[in-house]
Amino acid sequence: MAPSESGFKGRLTVLNLLTAGVALCIAGAVLILQEYFALRDDLDGNLGTLSQVIADNSTAALAFADPRAGSETLRSLRSLPNITAAALYGADGRLFAAYRREEDGHAPGLVPATLAEVDLRLEGQVAASRGVTLDGRPLGNVLIRSDLRALHARLLGY
Repeated sequence: MAPSESGFKGRLTVLNLLTAGVALCIAGAVLILQEYFALRDDLDGNLGTLSQVIADNSTAALAFADPRAGSETLRSLRSLPNITAAALYGADGRLFAAYRREEDGHAPGLVPATLAEVDLRLEGQVAASRGVTLDGRPLGNVLIRSDLRALHARLLGY
C-alpha cells in the first residue's frame, strides 16, 4: 500500500466519524427540543385542568362572598411545589383571595378579570385563568401561576 493511499483512508475515516458525530448531535438536539415542547404543552394542559378544578371548587366561596373559604381552596395548592401563586377575582375584577408560595415573595401577577379562559406564558412561568360560574352566571375568575422547575429538572435528566 502506498503512503498516499494510507493518508487518504485515514482522512476518509476521520471525515466519516465527524459526519456521524455531527448527525448524532443534531438528532439529540432535535429530540431534546421535541421533548421540551411536549413537556411544556403537558404543563399547560395540566395547569388548565387544575385551574378548572379550583374554579369549580371556588363557586361557593364566590357565591356566598366568603374570602376565607376562597383562601382555603387556593391554599390546597401548597402541595404542588411548582405552583408559585394563585388568585381568585370577583365578578367586579377585584382580588377576592390569594395564595403565594412562601419562598415567592411577590404577589400574584394581576391580569384583567375579563380574561376568563386563557393560558399565558410569563417570564419563566406559565399561567392559566378560568372563569368561575354558577348556573351560567359569572362569579369571577381564578388565575394560577406555575414555574418551570419541573420542566427544567426533567430536561436535565437527559
